[in-house]
Amino acid sequence: MLSQVFMNPTNDLVFKRLFGSNDHVNLLISLLSALTGRKIEEITFLGNETVPGNKQLKAGKAIIDVYCRDEDHNKFIVEIQNDAEENLLQRFMLYFSRAYYGQLNPKAKLKGLYPVIVVAITHRIPDLDHRVGEHFSHHRLLNIKTYAHDIKDIEFVLVELSKFEKKETELENDTERWLYFFKHIKLAKKIPASLQHGVFKKACELLQHMRLSEAEQMAYEFSEIKAMSMEDNAEKLAAGDIRRAEAKGKAEAQLELAKKLLLKKMSVDEVAELTGLSVEEIQKL
Repeated sequence: MLSQVFMNPTNDLVFKRLFGSNDHVNLLISLLSALTGRKIEEITFLGNETVPGNKQLKAGKAIIDVYCRDEDHNKFIVEIQNDAEENLLQRFMLYFSRAYYGQLNPKAKLKGLYPVIVVAITHRIPDLDHRVGEHFSHHRLLNIKTYAHDIKDIEFVLVELSKFEKKETELENDTERWLYFFKHIKLAKKIPASLQHGVFKKACELLQHMRLSEAEQMAYEFSEIKAMSMEDNAEKLAAGDIRRAEAKGKAEAQLELAKKLLLKKMSVDEVAELTGLSVEEIQKL
């Protein structure tokens, strides 16, 4: 069993428990307000996080789809993506496309579609490795000559925790406090002084006292142990080898976990949700 005082908030399961329901909606309001620079007043969860008909967008990714009421009535997709996968930027474009097109219905009018902002909290985005030290980026469509922001329906807010290097004593605002929380809380022995107030204290306390079922706990520990193993080996591998090793290690861990959960008489659908494997992959075990 892992000897963590606080569970890892970047873990898919834990992230969804923390931010994915009305029980702690004030946490998500604070997080989105900090990352987007907008004052979020109200959030409505939109339900199913699965992207229908697209096998490349696998189950098991912690995607939270919400409608946010702010001054512009924006709609947000929030994703926690803890793997340094290739083609993440393309994945984010698919999320935007799904959310924007998904607003259409027989009674909808094009001029009534809400803007979509994709917010991604990641460990690393390989396509942005050349942006050294740039841990936070906010992307909009601008006119290349005048820089006018006339097309306002698409935005991306991207966070790379691996590039966030501020110490606790250097934190200046809520955005930096949230990033520090995501990157460092899992290794803390007590709530850091900078997080001992408001929503940050509440989030830390929830991580400290979160209760998981036996199967969920097993899935969580498999994920954490696999991540720690990859970190230990990373310095010994070239970039291409790291990606191949990550993919292989993740696949092996998912299969091993799936076998253990099946032995506990869990349904195929439940195993798929906890491991990120497809129903077809599990049925072959």
